[in-house]
Amino acid sequence: ITRRMNDRALTLTGATVKKHTLQPRIELDAVRLYSENTADAVALIDGRIIEWYVKKNSAVKKGAPLLRLENDQVLLQIRKASANVHRAEAALAQAKSDYHRQEMLLKLNATSAQKYDAAKAQYEAAQGTLTEAEAEREMYYVQERRQRVTSPVDGKVLLLYQREGAYV
Repeated sequence: ITRRMNDRALTLTGATVKKHTLQPRIELDAVRLYSENTADAVALIDGRIIEWYVKKNSAVKKGAPLLRLENDQVLLQIRKASANVHRAEAALAQAKSDYHRQEMLLKLNATSAQKYDAAKAQYEAAQGTLTEAEAEREMYYVQERRQRVTSPVDGKVLLLYQREGAYV
């Protein structure tokens, strides 16, 4: 038993341990490291990420597309606004016809000045309605263009905060 116990022991040789204390060169309560050339690309419209055009650590140029969003409401709003434009165009054509008819009748003394003024006012109001409908449709076209998020600066893509399918 003694021999077996002696065979289990190993003799070790080595160096003595030295203890070193590490001290920071600068002591601050909080440290924020950032670059002046860092910028976040922000979506200006809500939507679901459909496709990324870049990968992490890829180089990008200012204005280059980064990702494409999809917002179902924008397409529906464009269709509704286009229908409103067509309706306003039809109303304008009718008002223009009525105005010109009243203008000719007034020259022939076959209508009153009051009917002529009403037709003229209706025509001008229809022009305003058409302009308003076109502006509304253009606003939705702007939202549609915002579904493509572009790079605000030249540089490298450091982080991709979201994945395809995420709602932002």
